[in-house]
Amino acid sequence: MQRILIFTISILCYLGGTGGLFYFLAWLGGIAPFTDLNHSPTMPASLAVIKNLGLLSLFALQHTLMARKSFKEKWVKFLPKALERSIYVLISGLLCILIAFEWEPIAGSIWVVEQSVGYWIFMSIYLLGVVGLLASSFLINHFELFGLQQGYLHLVQRNARKPTFTEFAFYRFTRHPLYFSFIFILWSSPEMTYTRFMLALGFTTYIYIGIYFEEKDLVNEYGSLYMEYQNRTPKLIPGTKRKDGAKTPVPEPIQ
Repeated sequence: MQRILIFTISILCYLGGTGGLFYFLAWLGGIAPFTDLNHSPTMPASLAVIKNLGLLSLFALQHTLMARKSFKEKWVKFLPKALERSIYVLISGLLCILIAFEWEPIAGSIWVVEQSVGYWIFMSIYLLGVVGLLASSFLINHFELFGLQQGYLHLVQRNARKPTFTEFAFYRFTRHPLYFSFIFILWSSPEMTYTRFMLALGFTTYIYIGIYFEEKDLVNEYGSLYMEYQNRTPKLIPGTKRKDGAKTPVPEPIQ
């Protein structure tokens, strides 16, 4: 009965977490119901910046803290290990919804592209980023990344297989295709308002900071294997470092 309950909770967390993520992506694309990224300002710009920085800090703190191995070891003392990733995913999804509803607009725009070829180019890049994000998650085991596999394996009393490392697909060109795709989504807007610019700049900054800490953990865990992968493959932008086509390891799913 307990195993069924844990698996059920993992399903609910998966639905809540991915639902929050998809709503956030739709919000960035200007197609989400109930809220609009570029609605009219409701408070002075200085207060809006402070509030938005608080939202970014909350998101960054949750992702950085809960992704650390030391936190996970303490966290599983209070809840089943099979739910550790699921709870992380659920909280992440809820924070995505919180940002979508509470992000404060700031007056002004950097660029505006009306309904034209340029407009559809921006929207095509946005959609390409969404497809790349989803595809990358399945390349590294989507259901493990979002916690559903852990709940299922606990249900059937099986242990997860140790990840094997092979360079393939997007990981041949960038070490972090999930992050790279997300940056596409953040910046590919036909209307770059100051509201969106702050959001895109904040998340891009966090991505680079997050990669630094994430790769320190990966080097500590996999040593020279991951260091070779770093030397061969660009961090984010394809084509900026790669020297040959030799096979190298791929990192574990992004936290």
